[in-house]
Order: sequence, then C-alpha cells, then structure tokens
Amino acid sequence: MDNDLQLMRTGMEYMMKLLDDNSYERKQMLYAIKVIDLTNLGRETLPIFVPEIRKFAQENGKQMMEMYCDQDILILMLNAPFIVRLVLAFATTIMSKRQSNRIKTFSSATSADAQKILRAIGPPSMFPASLGGTRKERSIPFYFPLAQDDPQRIKSWMALSSSGISRSGASNPPPRNEALDEAPKMPLGVNSLSTDVEEVKDAELTPNTEAGPGAFADVANVELEEPQAPQSHGWFCCAAP
Repeated sequence: MDNDLQLMRTGMEYMMKLLDDNSYERKQMLYAIKVIDLTNLGRETLPIFVPEIRKFAQENGKQMMEMYCDQDILILMLNAPFIVRLVLAFATTIMSKRQSNRIKTFSSATSADAQKILRAIGPPSMFPASLGGTRKERSIPFYFPLAQDDPQRIKSWMALSSSGISRSGASNPPPRNEALDEAPKMPLGVNSLSTDVEEVKDAELTPNTEAGPGAFADVANVELEEPQAPQSHGWFCCAAP
C-alpha cells in the first residue's frame, strides 16, 4: 500500500499546485469540484469489504484530511450503489454541517437534480456519456475501460521496470505555468498525458456565466456556500475499480 499512498499524495499535491497557480493567475480563491462516477464500483467487491483498504483508510485518512483540508468546495458522487449511499447517510450524521453540505450523492447521473448541478459546472462536452455528456470515454485518462477489461493496458503496466511517478519526480513533468514568475521552479509529481480534449480545454477553467446565484435554487439540499465553522472533523473515502 506504500505506492498507493504515494500516488494519492502526489495527486493531491498536484491538484493543490493547480489550484494555487490558477488562484494567483485569476486573483481569486479557487476550490476544486470533484465529480466521481461510481459506475461499476463493487462489480467484483466493494472496497469497504476489503480488509487492506479499510486498514489503509484508518491509518491514512485522518492525516490526508488534515494535510489537504478545505481543498474541495463540492464532492459530487454519481451512479452510487445503495451501500455507498447508506454508508454516506450514516457518515454525514457525524460530520459538521459545513462538511456534509459539500458532499452530494445521486443513484443516477441522469436525474434532474444531478444534471442541473453538472450543467452548472460545465457543458456536456466536458463529461462522458455515463454522466449525461458527449465526451468520448477514450479521451479521459484512466476512466474506461476498466483495467481488468483492457488486456493491453495490463500488459503495458506489467512491462514497466519502474513507476512513472517516483520520489525523483515524473518522467515527463508538465511545463510550469510561465505566467507565474514568482512560483518556485520544481517538477510536478505527475505524468504528462496526451488526450484529444481540445474541445473542452477552455470550458474546464472558464466559469459558466449562465450559472448565476440562483442556479441551484430548486435543487434539493444543495448548498455550495456556507459560513465559517469551528474545528472540522475528518472524513475519508477510498474506492477501487
């Protein structure tokens, strides 16, 4: 599990770096919105029934939440199995209101409430068909097909002699944002990925001008802004394909 923890921390560090760069560039505080497609989760077995994953979450979850607290303004879980909704329904009872307001779960991504939130986040070209969008699944790295359904991906992975993400940095680190001259020059800990996503490159960073203050007015229990709260509690979710 050491490599899994390293991959998680690398991903979180990279996301924090993106948020920091974009916040300075746009001169406003930005937060992350995580859209999680839970289609096929539990096709083999649910992560909560795997002892190693439960142990991993117990040992590292609290620390990860302390290190990267308040990174997300919204965690949107779509196509969630019943057991996930049940566990979250219990978990939200021990969270602060500030935390629970940031987590939204839907059994179907095509429901009216889920689609209203997705449309406020971005255009259909940003999302795959499983989320009611038009983006090709093959253009999204590490999405579909699942690893066990892609023999070539498994073969390529097994042929690697070393990890693409290591303590010495990524093999092909993405270029630094040249607009931020004051930022430290250091490699980011992720591999550069080449995908055919030109049609959504602007949509991912350009705010939706149609989503005004009343965009979520008629969506049940959706609050993206909340007052400052006292000390928050830890929460962690771990999922596997």
